[in-house]
Amino acid sequence: MFSGGRILQMLTYSYDRYGCSVSYLPLGLITDDKIHKTICDLNREFLFNLDFDVIIASEVLKRLQNPYNVLEKVREHLTKDGLFFVINLSVTLWRCRIQILRGKFPKYDLSHIGFWDIDSFIKLLISYGYEVLNFYPTYFVFPRYLGRIFFIKPGFLYRLFEEQFLFLTSKASQI
Repeated sequence: MFSGGRILQMLTYSYDRYGCSVSYLPLGLITDDKIHKTICDLNREFLFNLDFDVIIASEVLKRLQNPYNVLEKVREHLTKDGLFFVINLSVTLWRCRIQILRGKFPKYDLSHIGFWDIDSFIKLLISYGYEVLNFYPTYFVFPRYLGRIFFIKPGFLYRLFEEQFLFLTSKASQI
């Protein structure tokens, strides 16, 4: 699971790397022939019968009709100490809020069918057996000095001005 193969190609060569896509187009962008790549529809199947130390889902879950199946399969295929990195869009971005206040649904790529805010996404991950170790904004658009001027907590600013987040998770210890 990857975003155009960029993340897989950035990883060091000492790892076995696997990627899948529903389309040949992103797979064709991968120039590294040491990456195992395959066509798969994650709405229906999780093709890999291996256990992984790291699984990355970069902007994948929001495009799936059944992201819950993928969350279950990923947890099953993580090693005991494995990590699951999830990059996901936040629908509570200020631009989206303004569009909703104007009575319009925010404009998204038509492939986006799953929408979560940060808190509901964390609850989703926890409900599927993950421990959220941390989450990070991937692109923070609000100038930091304005937070100091208006005495606004950074976490609040992230919720208003961050478009997407990287969630670092592992298997929950009680499962």
